[in-house]
Amino acid sequence: MKPQSHPIPQQNASPEIWAQLPKPPARCAYSSLSRSKLCELILPCKANNFRPPVASRCLKSSKHAKRGIRLYSVSSLLAWISAQPTDTGAS
Repeated sequence: MKPQSHPIPQQNASPEIWAQLPKPPARCAYSSLSRSKLCELILPCKANNFRPPVASRCLKSSKHAKRGIRLYSVSSLLAWISAQPTDTGAS
């Protein structure tokens, strides 16, 4: 009997990288942003009109857990930074 071959699904060239929020007073290793600025970008709040521009996930031990580990997407953060207007004013 001839073995059957199954097509292997194609993966993205680079996997999504998720990072944990830095502990205060440390800063983000990828962008040097503070923890409070990262929270402003990843959590719904008044500053971002309750629509966070950077993707994040909360990993919990169970669905009923109150606490979890907040992770943010590094590629989403870098894309948001790249989309910001550059300061061309010479002062």
